[in-house]
Amino acid sequence: MRLVSFSHKGSHSWGALTESGVYDFKALSDGEWPTLRGAIAGRALGQFRSLVASSEATFQLQDVSLQTVIPDTTTIFCSEASAGADSGKKRVSMHARREVVIRLASTLVGHGNPLVRPADSEQFEFRGRLAVVIGRSCRRVPAELAIDHVVGYAPFVETTVREWLRPGSSSTPAINFPLTCGIGPWMKMRESPGEEATFEIATRLNGSEVSRQPATEFEREIADSIAYCSAFTTLQPGDVLVVGGRGRREHNEDPTYLKPGDNLELEIANVGTLFHPVIDEVR
Repeated sequence: MRLVSFSHKGSHSWGALTESGVYDFKALSDGEWPTLRGAIAGRALGQFRSLVASSEATFQLQDVSLQTVIPDTTTIFCSEASAGADSGKKRVSMHARREVVIRLASTLVGHGNPLVRPADSEQFEFRGRLAVVIGRSCRRVPAELAIDHVVGYAPFVETTVREWLRPGSSSTPAINFPLTCGIGPWMKMRESPGEEATFEIATRLNGSEVSRQPATEFEREIADSIAYCSAFTTLQPGDVLVVGGRGRREHNEDPTYLKPGDNLELEIANVGTLFHPVIDEVR
């Protein structure tokens, strides 16, 4: 099931997107579950499948504006392998393999909305990644059980303002400019064990493919990221972990930077395709 958060004539809601249209679950539950995050926390998603089967679509997709997948999320962790850590060596601990930075929710825009290049940047770098949405609270969860705490996935476009990167310092400022990253268009619910093995990422700029990541790399990275983050904090329903996404620099290629007028597309097989135009910040 594909779940979306959206607005319609100034009213915010959430629901399922099918070939028939958008089902407004806030309305269909008589306001009992006003947000997707709340429904995840209440372990209520299962009951909405029957509503889709027994109801007609509330809206057509063109009648709503898609928001970020979890508009009220409070925690976004961007996780990746540590520089120089060989994740293929079993003796390298999970803690030594991961690096995590916090991203602010204000950096995110929904599908179709523009990414805003900061006014003082000409090195606006990007990559396609996978957003992992936590389905239930977890603390100190072992990697072998971590995947069971996932409720769903979404494409995620991550950008970095490289002028704000400093050797040996945190990358937090460089990734937290407002309206610079995208998530969506929906959260694809996790349906079956092993489905992560199909999540190949393809990133296209102005119609040309610029990077691709094989699906075989995801399951361990998701598990390690959840285990690592839950070791130092309690992950809550609706929290987002961002994983995957090879940087172009890993392949010794010249970096490609986003500029106004560009169109960026991120496709994750069996999850969805996210699209953003790029504009300049207006001071």
